[in-house]
Amino acid sequence: NNADGMYEVSFYSNAVVSYDGSIFWLPPAIYKSACKIEVKHFPFDQQNCTMKFRSWTYDRTEIDLVLKSDVASLDDFTPSGEWDIVALPGRRNENPDDSTYVDIT
Repeated sequence: NNADGMYEVSFYSNAVVSYDGSIFWLPPAIYKSACKIEVKHFPFDQQNCTMKFRSWTYDRTEIDLVLKSDVASLDDFTPSGEWDIVALPGRRNENPDDSTYVDIT
C-alpha cells in the first residue's frame, strides 16, 4: 500500500517479462512518507527517513526483490528552499535467520 491511499494506480500498469522469467515492474505511483523529526539543532539539524519496500503477501520464492542501484535518483526531485537531500542510499536486506522474506530500504 502507499500513504496517499491511491491503490488502484498499481493495478493498471504493465510489467515486462524477460525470457529468463524475470519481471520488471515500475508502478506509476508517487510514494509519500512521514517521518519523526528532531529539530533540537535547527537550522543545522539532519533528519533520517527510511522507506521499506517488501511484499507482505508473497515470500521470496514467489517475489525476489532486486536492488538495481545502491543510490536513488534525484532526476525527478523538486528542490526545496527549506531543506536539501544529502544522501539517498538503497540496500537489499535479508535476515540470515529467516530467509523467507527480503526487503529494500
